[in-house]
Amino acid sequence: MTPTWRGDDRFLVFRMDNIAQTIMAMPAIRAMRTTLPESRITLMTSQGAADLGPCLYGVSDIVPFTSAWSDARKEMPFDPDREKAMIEEIKDGKFDAAIVLTNQAQSPLPAAYAAYMAGIRLRLGRSAEVPGSLLTTRLRGFGQGHEVERCLEVVAAWGFAGTGSTRGVLQTPEKVAASAAKLLENHEVAGRPYAVIHAGADSRGKEVGPDAFARVMVELSTRFGFLPVLTGLPHERLAAEWVAGEAGTPALVLAGETSIPELAAVVEGARVVVSANLSPLHVASAFGVPSLLVHDESKPPASWLPLGRTACIDSSKGDAAEVLIALLEADEGSMASAAQTCAPVGSGAGAGEMAAI
Repeated sequence: MTPTWRGDDRFLVFRMDNIAQTIMAMPAIRAMRTTLPESRITLMTSQGAADLGPCLYGVSDIVPFTSAWSDARKEMPFDPDREKAMIEEIKDGKFDAAIVLTNQAQSPLPAAYAAYMAGIRLRLGRSAEVPGSLLTTRLRGFGQGHEVERCLEVVAAWGFAGTGSTRGVLQTPEKVAASAAKLLENHEVAGRPYAVIHAGADSRGKEVGPDAFARVMVELSTRFGFLPVLTGLPHERLAAEWVAGEAGTPALVLAGETSIPELAAVVEGARVVVSANLSPLHVASAFGVPSLLVHDESKPPASWLPLGRTACIDSSKGDAAEVLIALLEADEGSMASAAQTCAPVGSGAGAGEMAAI
């Protein structure tokens, strides 16, 4: 049963994951904002995704938190007081309802339990496990299709209908855009067509060799006339400089010089974004910028790939030119054959079975 909303309701949305996964949840939050424009929507997410906060459309507040149940690499120390403090912080928010958005590998029950302990009376999520009374509205099973569609199916259970696209879920604040533009101007990039190369580790933390990025950089520079701009976090600067050295073409290394919102603004102005990590590619997709995933022998699931113009190349093969031509010449409504190598699954996955319990 869909609850009756007042209009100024206070929602807590859990998306305890990285930037890529958070962006894939944003169409669901946009659906909530569109339906209830006066509501307060607080997002609890990872510190990395929280850093993108100023750009997230429809989010009123962000609570950064790394929980024990989202510690995939088991690196966090044993500290139950950490989660107890988080529950107290949630209590202070006086939320009317909580929505737990997870991917197919995650359970909503730890977050639902935290919401329960914080006194949030309405709790929504998708669970293949029997949740007891932790979820007041439950979608059964793991769900199918792209992560964007899975998140939209969850919020639709409470009457929030949205579209399956991440385009427009990021908006660059004016001050951030001006700061990024000034940075590019200082490096004499203003007005020049450029491509963002986000070298370094993939989403699993596995390094992709610099030679693959170097091959792409050479093609972008010589064939298309784009200036390669290498981005990354401070600890990725050495990797970016290494890639630039391998390519041997004129390039700008910006790794470590931007905040996360400024990095998003730099991506917004690019002609194409190249990365082994899905997060920069999802940022690109949200701005309508074509993106190229450089991967090793294994690719991420299709349900995690960006929606929009996205292509893939195997880091061990020299097929960059063909794929780039197909990617950059395709329009937003169609993809040339070479760029179909990792096209994401389509929308329209079957709706999950909802049960009010």
